Amino acid sequence: MCKKMLFLLLGVLLLYPAVPGFGIDFSSTLLTGYEPSEAGRLTVLTDPCLSPGLVVTWPVRGGVNGVPKATEGNNVLKLEWTNEVDRKIEVRHDWNSFTFDLTGHKYLYADVYIATESAMPQIIGIWDDVFGWVSGDCVPRVVNEWYTISMNVSSLNYTGLDHIAALIFEQMGEPSDVNGTIYVDNLRLGSADDICLRKIKFSGYWWSVLQSDYPIGAGPNRFTDSPNDVWVDPNGYLHLSVVNKDPNWYCSEVIANANLGYGTYVFTVKNRVDILDPNLVLGLFTYDVPDSQGKFREIDVELSRWGQIDNDNAQFVVQPWDDPGNMRRFDINYSADTAITTHVFKWKKNRIDFQSYYGNYMEKPPKEYIIKSWSYKGDDVPAAGEENPRINFYLISGAAPANGQNAEVVIKRFRYIPNTGVKNAVMITPRTLNLASKGNWINCILRLPKGYNVADVNTSSILLEGQIKPAKVVIAGQIVMVKFARSEVQEMLGEPGYVELKVAWELKDGTEFEGTDVIRVIDKGKKK
Repeated sequence: MCKKMLFLLLGVLLLYPAVPGFGIDFSSTLLTGYEPSEAGRLTVLTDPCLSPGLVVTWPVRGGVNGVPKATEGNNVLKLEWTNEVDRKIEVRHDWNSFTFDLTGHKYLYADVYIATESAMPQIIGIWDDVFGWVSGDCVPRVVNEWYTISMNVSSLNYTGLDHIAALIFEQMGEPSDVNGTIYVDNLRLGSADDICLRKIKFSGYWWSVLQSDYPIGAGPNRFTDSPNDVWVDPNGYLHLSVVNKDPNWYCSEVIANANLGYGTYVFTVKNRVDILDPNLVLGLFTYDVPDSQGKFREIDVELSRWGQIDNDNAQFVVQPWDDPGNMRRFDINYSADTAITTHVFKWKKNRIDFQSYYGNYMEKPPKEYIIKSWSYKGDDVPAAGEENPRINFYLISGAAPANGQNAEVVIKRFRYIPNTGVKNAVMITPRTLNLASKGNWINCILRLPKGYNVADVNTSSILLEGQIKPAKVVIAGQIVMVKFARSEVQEMLGEPGYVELKVAWELKDGTEFEGTDVIRVIDKGKKK
């Protein structure tokens, strides 16, 4: 006989996202990423009495067959049900030869993806016979997007736990909705105040999308996380919007779920910023908690005229901006033959080297492409800590655009290069490609970071620009040598100039890598 388990959920409070106006420490203790390697350590069960129509499947490969891309590793947990008339499902997690502590952690997190409107819950939480009920701080707002659901366990001083009796989704959809699908990934413990923010994958990193219906943060402004306003297109480009939602204006900000530290930060902007409304700001930066003296630990590239149409439209800044010598303003006048600009700062313990130039990322851009370079060696170089890369597009002091129009910027790519990282992870030759040449091959060398073996590369997964497969692959020592058919590469290239090419590949266990290189394309056979 099935015994019905009842949870009395009185006064459940669903909170709006905490304002991440500080550095966020995204370090965490992973409980499960639902990977194949965990099959002997983890059991995920459903009680046929409590959720008779629920089917639990894992590991399910993310990013294929309509399954969302995993937020941790390559696989996810799939929960699919039919005829759940109480509109409630729950699953149990049991670990074998593994225990975890709630003590010392602020939150238990689960990344949740609601795949159908009928599965949209009003309550998410966990229940256990040891520590009782813990409600999620909020629920997702739209379908087909990842959200991190945070459950506050800071008051629970329990150690040596080996199970969670129930992960619960309740009051799903409308009263008539009895079928649905939810995906779960990256069940973990941590202390980041990253409450119920939408997640997007951009340039190989997961980013939280800021949302607030009241003025906060930069400006201050209201911020939108709508997929219509902040999204990544099929080319992998990030779109950020400033939009009017009568009667208020909403801005955009994304926060990388990573604490990267010293290194080179690269932001490539696709569209022209000199024609932006003077009340708009595009910020490309890292941000951390203020130091002991209350100074913000922030490094900025800011593209704006700051409300004055005749101002320069760009600046490098080390906060606090009003300390003498902490800011260098300049103008981007698009003197080169491209609308694309790249903005770089190389952050070391005792200096920060800034550079902006036309075109895509280049390790050594041509002199004629450089817009501005500046080295800062002052007292306000921040120490590495809990900083996060961020990108925002906002209104000065929350004022409406002078032209009264919605606006959009497109960020083509973000990169982080550790100061001790692998240089030239992808190197493409010839360095100058003549479209009039009759050569047969484009050659590429792939390198992996320390700790990885090139023998584990799945050579059939290698793709140039997501579409061109190699004609030949040879593994030699700790490099992978790849040949692409020159005719296929030239067919997809555009006009002559500096061109960035991306190569992506996987290891045999599904671990993903990608790298880029920039080559010069010329056409000496073209008639003038």
